[in-house]
Amino acid sequence: SEVVRILAATGSAVLVKSPREWTVIASYGTSEAGRLADGAERQLAEQAIADRSIAGMGVTTPARSRPKRIIVPRGREAAFPAGRSVAFVPIRLGDEIRGVLRVDGPLGNSPFQREPAPILTAIAAEAAVSLHRLELSREAAHAAALQEADEMKTALMASISHDLKTPLASIK
Repeated sequence: SEVVRILAATGSAVLVKSPREWTVIASYGTSEAGRLADGAERQLAEQAIADRSIAGMGVTTPARSRPKRIIVPRGREAAFPAGRSVAFVPIRLGDEIRGVLRVDGPLGNSPFQREPAPILTAIAAEAAVSLHRLELSREAAHAAALQEADEMKTALMASISHDLKTPLASIK
């Protein structure tokens, strides 16, 4: 939500890649912000990760002002609706890439409209920390479930052991 507010963008989303596909794990803004990445967007997300830099297509300024081009993938024009833009920012924690931040435009009137890269990089760094905390939380919940299962197993074995002692003593 802060990305949309700070940049006056139309929407933003955090995408992570599983072995086969990109998944939106959080989005804010227009209903389209939570969309799945299409072929061109997947290519841009992959490019952002490979280059470890912002990749995008479209324009970064509102349609009524003179448009300023943002990064075009591999030097070719990408088919994208007029007046719209999208930027993909790698979400990095140290040397590890955790996903991408997708920002839909055009960017509105904000102090960062002309040069959004520094603020996008800072927001992506915060997103990396949030993703890391989410992963740690999931791992902690999994560890707690395993510990609870182990405690139940121990209690069950103790109960069975106790319940079998009397019959075994009488059989002996």
